[in-house]
Amino acid sequence: MRYAKLERIVKTYYDALEEGKVLGRKCTCCGHIEFPPYLACNECGNLDTEWVDLTNTRAKITQVLPPLNVFPETPFAEANGGFVAVCVKIDQADPYVTSMVHVGKDAYESIRENMENITVKPYIIQGEDTKICSWVDVNYKEEPKKEESKKNAAKTEPAEKKAAPVQQTVPDADDEVTRAVIDAAADAYEVDASGITLSTDIREDLAPQSMKMIVMLSNIEDALDVTIEITEAGNLNTIQDFINAAKEKLGRN
Repeated sequence: MRYAKLERIVKTYYDALEEGKVLGRKCTCCGHIEFPPYLACNECGNLDTEWVDLTNTRAKITQVLPPLNVFPETPFAEANGGFVAVCVKIDQADPYVTSMVHVGKDAYESIRENMENITVKPYIIQGEDTKICSWVDVNYKEEPKKEESKKNAAKTEPAEKKAAPVQQTVPDADDEVTRAVIDAAADAYEVDASGITLSTDIREDLAPQSMKMIVMLSNIEDALDVTIEITEAGNLNTIQDFINAAKEKLGRN
């Protein structure tokens, strides 16, 4: 029986990103490239692969995914000039789904219609805890950033937004629907219900995360036996909006 010598490829991959390098694994038998890196070759099954530097590689887009309309403005999009989900194909590698950054809000249609003319390159992004490899148009040029002003804005703006609603009262707090929606939001977003008011904006004051909103909708359905569809929720902002939607479905408006 043959034993393969395993390597901590995840650590090596992220250590390389910290150094500004993008690494993949290349099969020593057939030359197939695994990216994101994988220890074995998914083309021929060979267990012998080696590191290959893809920092300066170029790739093509084979598919662009329709934008998510529930939370179109996310911190990731705002921090990276907008993004779309795309399927990227590196030469000698299988296509994989990733993000293309520094694209406008209306980029989906133009990218979909001109995929054969678009070439992308790796683009390393510093996240909150680690670096990630995204992709950007090969013609994109980084503009000077004002790091300090962005950091200060990121620290102060959410605090200001969250502070104001807490001082307000919920006049209809004893109403069954109002209480259920507030409790559903508090549980989903893991915050104190006393800090949620009718004017609380779930995206601006709580968190712009679609999964938490989905949990909130599930909580509302469990408590009130009404279903607010995800597409419908995309047009709702404040707690009052969700209360109104729930009451309308219950015939209480």
